[in-house]
Amino acid sequence: MKKSGSNKVSLLNEEFIEGKVEQLWHEESGVGMPLPLKETTWKRIKRTVQKNHLRTLYRIAAMVVAILGISGILLFRQNQVITTVVVNDGITPKSIDLRDGSTVILNRNSEISFTTDNDRAVSLKGEGYFKIKKDSLHPFKVLTDSLAVMVYGTEFNVYAYPKDQEVSVSLYTGKVHILETNGITLNMSPGEKYSKDFSRNQTYISEFNKKIQVDWMTSKIICVEMQMSELLKKISNYYDVDFELAEKSIADKFISGTFKIDNGIEHFLNIISFSHDIEYTQIDQKTYRLNQKEK
Repeated sequence: MKKSGSNKVSLLNEEFIEGKVEQLWHEESGVGMPLPLKETTWKRIKRTVQKNHLRTLYRIAAMVVAILGISGILLFRQNQVITTVVVNDGITPKSIDLRDGSTVILNRNSEISFTTDNDRAVSLKGEGYFKIKKDSLHPFKVLTDSLAVMVYGTEFNVYAYPKDQEVSVSLYTGKVHILETNGITLNMSPGEKYSKDFSRNQTYISEFNKKIQVDWMTSKIICVEMQMSELLKKISNYYDVDFELAEKSIADKFISGTFKIDNGIEHFLNIISFSHDIEYTQIDQKTYRLNQKEK
C-alpha cells in the first residue's frame, strides 16, 4: 500500500511539474518565437518528459528555462535592426568604409546613416563623395530628403544639405539613376551634374569642373568668378552658420580665389571684407551680419 501511495505521489508530482513546464514554455516563448517553431519544440520536450522519471523531469524543467533564455536572445538579435549614424563635425573630411567594400568621404557638418539589414543603402544629410563597389545584382542607393541616387558601381558626389534650397549630384565615373520624389527618373553620364533648385522648382543637367566640384576633399573652396551668394551658401553649410545680408547687392558680387577651409570662418570673412569692402558683425554663435562698407 505504501508503494502504491508513493507511486501516486510521484505521478502527481510529475503531472504538476509537467503542467508547470508547459505553462512556462507557452508564457515565456511567446515573445519573438514563431508559433510553428514553438509548438514543434514543445512536442519534442513533452515526448522526452513522458519517457523519463521525476529526477530527469526536474532537469528538463531547468533545461526549458535555459532554452527560453538563449532562444529569446538569439531571436531578438536576429530580428533587431541596428541603425548606425556617422557624423562629421570636425574641420576635415572624414572617410568611412562600408560593409560592402564601398567608401564614403564625408564633408564637414554632414552625416550618413545605414542599417544592418541592408549593406547597399545609406541616407545622407550634407555632402559626400561615394566610391561604390560594383555589384550588378544589388544596386547601391543614396537617400536624401528630396531624391534617391541608384548605382551599381561608380564614383559620384552628392550635395544635399537640409537647409539648402538646392541638391546636386555630380557623376565622375559609371552611370547613375536619379529618382525624384515626384516619380521622375533621370539617367546621367560621366561629366554631368544634376541640380534641383527647389526655390524655383527647376531641374538642370550640365557639365561641371571635376576639380572644383570636390575641392572640399582637399579642404579648399576654389572660386572662379563665383557669385558671392553661392560662396556664402557653401560657407554656411561647411561651418554650420547663417548669414544676414544688409544689402542684396552683396549676394550679386563675384569672387575668385582659393580659400582654405581649415583656417576657420574668421579668416574667410577677413578676406572678403578686404577684397569687397564688406563689414561683418557676429550676431550670435551661429549668425553673422554682412553689410557694405560706407565709402
